[in-house]
Amino acid sequence: MLGLASAAEGDAQTLIRTIDYLPNGAAVDAALSQISAETYNAAADAELRGMSAANTALFSRVHASKLEAEADPAAPDGAAASGFPISQWTGYAIPFASRTLRHGLSGHADYRGSAAGILAGVERNASDGLTFGLDAGLIGRHTSLHQNHNDRVNSAGFSVGTHAFYSPDAWNGFYIAGAVRVGFDENHSKRRIAISDYRRTAKGHYTSVGASGLATLGKDFYAGNVSFGPIVTAEYGVTHREGFTERGGDGVNLRIKGGSEDTFATTVGGHLSGFSRTETGLRLAANLTAGWKHEFTGSSYTTTASFAGYPGTSFETRTERGARDGFVIQGTASLQSPGRRVFANLTSGYAHDTGFNVGFEAGFRF
Repeated sequence: MLGLASAAEGDAQTLIRTIDYLPNGAAVDAALSQISAETYNAAADAELRGMSAANTALFSRVHASKLEAEADPAAPDGAAASGFPISQWTGYAIPFASRTLRHGLSGHADYRGSAAGILAGVERNASDGLTFGLDAGLIGRHTSLHQNHNDRVNSAGFSVGTHAFYSPDAWNGFYIAGAVRVGFDENHSKRRIAISDYRRTAKGHYTSVGASGLATLGKDFYAGNVSFGPIVTAEYGVTHREGFTERGGDGVNLRIKGGSEDTFATTVGGHLSGFSRTETGLRLAANLTAGWKHEFTGSSYTTTASFAGYPGTSFETRTERGARDGFVIQGTASLQSPGRRVFANLTSGYAHDTGFNVGFEAGFRF
């Protein structure tokens, strides 16, 4: 702010004068938080977690199908883990929706994220225990900041990916799995500034591209219609945001520098799953996954910005990611029609670095 104060003209002078007349240090801190670039840190975090969630959903669906088939003594011969004939391509479409509540850390803002979209693709089951497929997804995402902020970023994205699950009979319950995806988002931001009588709205439009990968190793044990076992996962994600300049906010418009954020984390844990089938053939399942997650990358997201029209005012906004180590837990309740063509999943969980989440997906295979 010192650089802006010495060079400010017009509306920027009004901004500086308004901050100077604030009654105390707490009010000044709240004002400086509003004119920071923290919104874009939250948007990067939401994009990385969205790609990770898509990879995890694909793995969880294939793994759950394998568990159910292995735990079901009435499963037909010649069927792969998914329950569909070996060497046959199967299509699927999965509409989904999710909600995340992330509590602010170290004085940074809370943010709330909502997402909805559709994931569709094809899979093939091989006779050697291999299931693999291709997919594409469309997603709409809304990220909003609170606690000294009234900001939001609306995003629309497209991604493509591939996934594989390998568990031959000779491995006696061991399996490896992986998923990779790439995508891009079109983002529209809106930062609302309200400092005493000074009220402005700065809007931005930018494109971001990202990639994400998931690798999993595990082993399943069976006791009737119950399955349990250890799971170890490693995830990497990266997103790059182009540089752009906000508009419509007069003195609070920011020139956002292009930049990248990444994440690399491992989780060591396990799962407990149960299955049931009614007399009509309706299939019910429940799964609980828990583990200890460790983040290897930096402790914060960083956005570099300057006040538009004032090149000597560059500053950085850092947002804490949360503790590098912590507990994560996720529960899923599933329902499948006879023949497994139609299915629905309800999920909910908690992670130390993201807070609470809830999601719903429903789909069909063809």
